[in-house]
Amino acid sequence: MAAALARGALTLGDVRKWLALSSRPLVSRLAARFPALRDRILGNPRFLMVLAIEEAIGCSARMAGEVSGRGERFWEESALVASDMSLEILGDFAIVWLLSPAANFAPRADSAFARALASLPAHALQVGAFTLPQRLGAVALRGAQFFAVGAGAAAVGHSITLAALGARARAAAARGERPRPGAAAPAPVLDTAMAWGWFMGLSSNARYQAVAGVEERALGALPLPAPARAVATFLLRFSNTYVGTMNWMWWARKVGVQ
Repeated sequence: MAAALARGALTLGDVRKWLALSSRPLVSRLAARFPALRDRILGNPRFLMVLAIEEAIGCSARMAGEVSGRGERFWEESALVASDMSLEILGDFAIVWLLSPAANFAPRADSAFARALASLPAHALQVGAFTLPQRLGAVALRGAQFFAVGAGAAAVGHSITLAALGARARAAAARGERPRPGAAAPAPVLDTAMAWGWFMGLSSNARYQAVAGVEERALGALPLPAPARAVATFLLRFSNTYVGTMNWMWWARKVGVQ
């Protein structure tokens, strides 16, 4: 921050935001320890609230699905539940993190490619004097990042699930138990990872870009008190999660990984 001030890269508005951030004990400690988090909070004062809401919605929806889908096997399969929940937490964090505007106090990049990336908005509808190619570039970049996050998380999670299912099947065979007739075989890891990657790169990318734009341009401009703003954000992101769930169910059936 001191170096940015010396270069003239720090505006009076940035200083005021930093002073306001420093007055919050826990947040200021986290911001001082993690500069990337500091930049996210300074670039988007609603970052922590949006992150908390997205995690609450995602985790509650995933847990409800786990309880409903596993039924009486829920506690027996608690290790699988923990794996799924950890991936949900990481995935929601990555989505909010990637699409949140951030203050940038770093020195100007040397290469033209790095400067081009640094000039892109956090999402396509971010407020600012961005050109159409820059906004389209943000869609493409976030799509690639979402694809990587979705494919990587699905590969890890599905591998753990298959390993656990295999161990349970071997234990059941050792006890002389036979597999239940008509049980569906789980999809291969690569197929599941690719399905999740394309889903997040296309559907999640488009939906969350739109959500981020509505939050910044509509909710950010309305003179709402903090509780009403939080409720509006919750309803918007809950609707997005619901639509995304329906979209994933259709997509999973379409590509055969349901």
